[in-house]
Amino acid sequence: MSIWASKDTIPIEQTEKAISSTNGLSYNAGQVIDIFIPPTTRFIIGKDSYLEFDVELALPSDTAGELIRLQLDGETGGQCLIRTLSVFAGNKQVLLEQINAYNTMVAIKYDYETNDTLKGKRTVEGATQPIADLRGTLGTTETSLNNFKSNPYYKKVDDATTATEFSSATYYQKARITMPIHCGIFASEKVFPNMHTNGLTLSLELENNTNVFRMLDSVSENRRITANPLINGFGAVGATQASGTTITELFVAPRNSNFSVENFPFVVGQTFKVVSIAYAAAPIPAAIITQIEMDSGYVKITVAGLTSTSPVDPAAEYFLVDNTVELSATFNPTFTVSKVNLVVKEVNMGAMYLKDMDDCIKGGGLIEIDVNSVTNYQFSTLSSDRVANVRIPVMNSRCRSVLACGVDSTRYATKDAITATGTYAISTATGDKTLNSCRTGLEGLCDELSEYSWFLNGRLTPSRPINVSKISNKLSISAQHIVELEKALASSGFIQPLSFEAYNRNFIIGRTLGIQENMVYDSRNKDFNLQLNYNETASPSKNKLWNCYVFHIRRIVIKNESVSVVS
Repeated sequence: MSIWASKDTIPIEQTEKAISSTNGLSYNAGQVIDIFIPPTTRFIIGKDSYLEFDVELALPSDTAGELIRLQLDGETGGQCLIRTLSVFAGNKQVLLEQINAYNTMVAIKYDYETNDTLKGKRTVEGATQPIADLRGTLGTTETSLNNFKSNPYYKKVDDATTATEFSSATYYQKARITMPIHCGIFASEKVFPNMHTNGLTLSLELENNTNVFRMLDSVSENRRITANPLINGFGAVGATQASGTTITELFVAPRNSNFSVENFPFVVGQTFKVVSIAYAAAPIPAAIITQIEMDSGYVKITVAGLTSTSPVDPAAEYFLVDNTVELSATFNPTFTVSKVNLVVKEVNMGAMYLKDMDDCIKGGGLIEIDVNSVTNYQFSTLSSDRVANVRIPVMNSRCRSVLACGVDSTRYATKDAITATGTYAISTATGDKTLNSCRTGLEGLCDELSEYSWFLNGRLTPSRPINVSKISNKLSISAQHIVELEKALASSGFIQPLSFEAYNRNFIIGRTLGIQENMVYDSRNKDFNLQLNYNETASPSKNKLWNCYVFHIRRIVIKNESVSVVS
């Protein structure tokens, strides 16, 4: 028996080939997309291959009062649509790799492997980034959910006066998504012998509707309320509203960049309510916007009529917040994915290269291909657990690191997930007043965690627990935690740690397993546990699903035209 190896550097030809999905033309939430790369495409370079598709969002109705701007996740874009990713040899004959909660793993990667350049490049994936034209001016934190001027999911409103309702048919549009595939074979720079695996099948299970939609932070009541439009007058600039009076016009202060119609985050047909800075609802009922226009240098919104039950003075700082989703009994927007292609980089290796490889295989030899891979081991904990032991049944022979991400496992109604009602409170900073998570299922929660410990085959590793109480209190950072996380990210082979801005918003517990760089750890027949100790006086607020991503080297073995996997 021999192991085939390429002996010489040879010139190759490279071409791109678009391969369409095989099991449909369009897809909705929960459905599976299959793409088969036939063995006639002999060799491919996975890292240079990518997915492209159209995605179109749709509101549950186009009725006045139920209209609102929605988009996909601002950080991950189209990646958030994929719940499970699987790669098979042949037409689903041998499972080579499967990543459960794929979108959560990508969220970790994009939150920690990020900078301004990468954020800009990810816009082709359907991600959005903050723009200066729409920045908040009242001290709120930066957000990727404020960009409605160059948003790929709907058309820009750029008229001085807008009276046309913002319906799915009028303003929503198909967004063309182009994005890489973050898994072993399709993240590898090595040439893959697709002809000897009888082709490859890429299978993508789509996420449900609840977890993919986002509303603008500048209209949300539960996110960054001080970034919302600020009322400057009722009926006239600076005017108060007396008790029992009816008005049809509200003026908006030119703060938070609200100095033009195109910079105004609300749309015609959207329902709003008025909330004070202290989160007390103003004595004004909800109303539907019928027109948005400029008047004397101020944004003026026209409504059907509002009658207050007590005096309202704009000097008390009243903000406009969306009430469209909240008032709906069930608010269930949908998405449709269509025109799905996998664009593969095909390489022509030359006749002599093919002959050498074929001779080796026919002579009883084998081909071994090592790729960096990910396996997700999942574990659930309850909010009542003050001490939790997460056992990770790792059975991988060449482990690099593990990242544990405890996400909120609460089953929210779609409208609550979109409005961030009752979700995990990331921050209570003065600038934001409150900041609930709008990425339930994608972000890890610290949630009153005091300290954690890794036990590797019964041994405490490192030699003492890691205290994270400062992160849990949302006051500061834990230096040792960041050090351990950085090492785990760097050794994963998947994620390059470039930023720790998300250390609290997306809390991840990491542990490197290789003693030195490029070293691995054999976890087979060993106990691997993560012990979590929570605050003694305050219980965790959420039940959690722990996604424990083990990054390891997976070997694909091809022998006698059969394929096996050694993980």
